[in-house]
Amino acid sequence: MSESMSYDRLIRGLLIRGIVFPGLFAVIHLLKWREYTTILCGMVPISDSTAWLAAYGGVAYVLCYLLAALVAPILMIAAAVVLGMKQIR
Repeated sequence: MSESMSYDRLIRGLLIRGIVFPGLFAVIHLLKWREYTTILCGMVPISDSTAWLAAYGGVAYVLCYLLAALVAPILMIAAAVVLGMKQIR
């Protein structure tokens, strides 16, 4: 495998993950799992959900939010840096 191919795979992988994480967050947000984040403060949501769904939903929402807000931009910047380094070589 040539060095150019490995850079291309790295860039593609970073970009795919940088797009998938916000997409996953958008899906979870559209499912209205934000109300389940109240379980992290010790309150069970008023809806008719069970406690385990509220717990997992709240943790999943926060995790996806952090992936979308913190990790995805870093991955995009890393892809741009790798692409720039590839162009310089």
